[in-house]
Order: sequence, then structure tokens, then C-alpha cells
Amino acid sequence: MCTALLAAFLPALALALAGCATVPDGGPGWVCRGEARDGLHAATSTRLLDRQGDFRQDRTEWFREMGQDSVDARAEWTRVDLPERDSATYTFRIVTAAHPTDAGQVRVRSDRGEVGSAFGTGSIRVIRISGRQFAALRGTDGSLGIAAYNRRGELMGASGITWADLDRGLDLARQANARSLAASADYRRSCQREQRMTPA
Repeated sequence: MCTALLAAFLPALALALAGCATVPDGGPGWVCRGEARDGLHAATSTRLLDRQGDFRQDRTEWFREMGQDSVDARAEWTRVDLPERDSATYTFRIVTAAHPTDAGQVRVRSDRGEVGSAFGTGSIRVIRISGRQFAALRGTDGSLGIAAYNRRGELMGASGITWADLDRGLDLARQANARSLAASADYRRSCQREQRMTPA
């Protein structure tokens, strides 16, 4: 399941930004990519240029697949020169013991505070937090706690991700971002042409 989840997340990024994108009227541009991987961690960066090689948009993503801790994590950056902790959007997913139709909430906490999600259903629960919220949670303990509760406040699942893992993710995101940026500097040789979307 873990490998399938990872395989589903990362190619979707390139497809969304490149292969399935509508090519501007000016003609096909360029798609520049960078990657960095380490065990359960993977980071990708995609930078889109117009046909003259001028910047259009970019996106960098780090994903740590679900291991024995039953939680996965993802961070996304758009239009940043260098990925930073407080400029990302973070998504955490946790496997719970809840019935798929039972509503519940996910909470992310550290010794600095707590952030809660809206109520949702499903056996895998999701919370999405801003970079500012994430930075405010950075505490002195070794990990970020992630827990799921039902509407009665009963614990349905608890796990966590270490700050070392999150720091590693940031480092890999910066590596991937630097590689796509370097490719864009020599886009005619290092990047691929955008593909036109074929009408159905």
C-alpha cells in the first residue's frame, strides 16, 4: 500500500503541471524537473517556462510515505525561490480505528500548541495546515504528535512524525528545487517540451 500511495502522489504532480496542462496560445513551453529521494522520503520540483524560457509557474513537493507509524506527510511549495518551513502547506494523513462513516477530527500538537482539523469521515483522516501554523508548532520535543478523535472525544488513532524527518523533507525539497532551477538555466538541453492536450 505504501509504494502504491507514493507512486500515486508523485506522478500526479508532473501531470498536473505539464502533460495535461493546456499549452498557452504562444505555443508549447518547457517543463523542467528535479528530484531527490531518501528511503521513505521523495521530493519533486517542476518548473514551467514559456517558449522563450521565461518563468511561468513552479511547484515543489515533498512526500514521506506511510511506514509502521501509520501516518504519512506531504509539504507543497509554489512560487518560492527557496523552500522554507513557513512557506509550505502541510498535509498529514493518519490511519484510524474509526468506522468510515463516523465523523471525527485530527489534531496536530507539540509542546508549543495544537491545531485541529474540520470534522470529516473515513478510516484515513486528513489534516492540512499552513506554514505559519506549522512554524508555530515547532517545539523542543522530538516529534510532532498526530491524533484522531471521534465526535465524543474518544481517541481513534495516534502517531507522530519526528522533527528530524520533517527537516529531512525540507532538505530534499530544497535539493529538488535547486535541480529544477539549474535545469531551467539550460532549458533547451535540460528540459522537455510541453505537450499539447489532445481533445477528447
